[in-house]
Amino acid sequence: MVYYSDSVAAKDLIPTIWSLITKPLEKAKNESCENGKTGACWEQVCEAEGVFYSNGSSGKENIFLIIKEHIAGYKFKVNFAIGSSSHENAGCKYSYQPLEGSETEVVYFKSEQDKNVKVSYDINITEDRIILHVQGDKQIGDSQNPVVYLGMPIRYEKDDKLCIVKAQSENELPIYKSKLNVLQDPTRVQSGQKSEYEWYHIKTPRNPSWGNSYFIETLYFGKENEGLRGELEGLYGLVADNVNNGDVLKVSNSLYKAIVVQPYKDNAFPREILLMKIEKPKEEYTSEIG
Repeated sequence: MVYYSDSVAAKDLIPTIWSLITKPLEKAKNESCENGKTGACWEQVCEAEGVFYSNGSSGKENIFLIIKEHIAGYKFKVNFAIGSSSHENAGCKYSYQPLEGSETEVVYFKSEQDKNVKVSYDINITEDRIILHVQGDKQIGDSQNPVVYLGMPIRYEKDDKLCIVKAQSENELPIYKSKLNVLQDPTRVQSGQKSEYEWYHIKTPRNPSWGNSYFIETLYFGKENEGLRGELEGLYGLVADNVNNGDVLKVSNSLYKAIVVQPYKDNAFPREILLMKIEKPKEEYTSEIG
């Protein structure tokens, strides 16, 4: 896992994210994210802007991430795809097919802003997925603090290959509410069509009576009659009254950044406080929990 966080002008947001996705890594710092010959998590596909390839942590996957600018200072789009073949395609060895329902419009301001306005971002990357948080100049509003989880989760069945999921904190239609979309569902007869799964997590109370300890909630998903299917990695839930957006928390010797999203009844995450795991421990942090 690698983690990056900074602020940039809106016009530079997408090029910055592109550069981070393929940024070479030092082996001494991280051995877990070295894909292909680039020494990075993802490989840029045949010089195509905004299209990246990974063979996954197993080394056998064939997955593609697509990030495109939509309107600088307002929103961009994220998409996921799987390889449809390995033959040469217009001089490129990769060909891919976007997954149905995977395109996510990420809105970080309510309306279009100056392209030079500052935008904050956090990005957590592995060979299997990307977690992206973009915030319009640290303002929290109806659509200004989105989080997107897109990629493969931790799977419990060894044969559950290419299980690709999407969750996002922007408002969806009421019919979706707190559901997880499985975009590539090998367990279903019609693989490649998205299906909705329920979230499962420990329902921890606010302010536990046995001290100042809180529990980080692992976000599981499954179906009532089928049991648990898998869990998210790198993004967790939290129930707390004293945690603010942007706080960095130390929990059991790991660091997490708190992201306050919209109330869970209106989005695809089951909690309004999400914790994104941070790569490197820091000497200073906001508070210690656990």
